[in-house]
Amino acid sequence: MPDLPVAVVIGLYVLSWVALHLGAGLTAHVLPGSVLRGGWWWFRPRGFEYRGHLYRRFLQVQRWKHRIPEAGGFYGGGFAKRGLAHHDAEYAERFLLETCRAEFSHWLTILLSLTFQFWNDWYVTAIMLVYALVVNLPCILIQRYNRPRLLRLLARANRSG
Repeated sequence: MPDLPVAVVIGLYVLSWVALHLGAGLTAHVLPGSVLRGGWWWFRPRGFEYRGHLYRRFLQVQRWKHRIPEAGGFYGGGFAKRGLAHHDAEYAERFLLETCRAEFSHWLTILLSLTFQFWNDWYVTAIMLVYALVVNLPCILIQRYNRPRLLRLLARANRSG
């Protein structure tokens, strides 16, 4: 990067991060649900996540997740995921889809952080990647924590309804 005043460089980084976060969020928002929920192996619960014990017992997601901002309703027609509003199958399906949408958005932001390598030294890119991980991994963990719970809710709703 050319020699610019530190305040200008910091301002450009802040604007870049805002653009990356908003761009990833908008990309996830406009993707058809069929793309995100169509059986992607990426979003399926893993064996080590069984019933969410990893997130509940070891990471204690339920104790800190309320401190993380929730931006599901940021774009028009979005879906806020702060808590369950209904317990029916249709709502559980939509909530599941939106956890995939949110997780995709946060993984995309992490991936996009690597674009800093095109105009920075390697150590600045490393710092940006660490920032991306610190900011986005808690959000990903929350989505992964919620998914097994929602799958159980969906199974119960389908059995009873």
